[in-house]
Amino acid sequence: MSRSWQQDTPSVIFSCTKGLVAILIGELVREGRLDLDAPATTYWPEFAAQDKESIPVRWLLSHRAGSCHPSRSSARRHHGLGPDGASARR
Repeated sequence: MSRSWQQDTPSVIFSCTKGLVAILIGELVREGRLDLDAPATTYWPEFAAQDKESIPVRWLLSHRAGSCHPSRSSARRHHGLGPDGASARR
């Protein structure tokens, strides 16, 4: 049994912004405001953590940077949390 589309029908929107982002990235490159071969840290200095300072922007956009799933422990350290989720900062 199928239901017709309604105003409140839930839908999956995974990856719906990829096309728009591709257009925007292309425009930034065309305007000289983004260099795909520059280190990502040129635009995002904090990305250098954990020996990632030489990864180019191009790798981030093509899913080749190896940063798709940070470990929970590194996320906890980044946010100053201990293993139990409590603040490790005193």
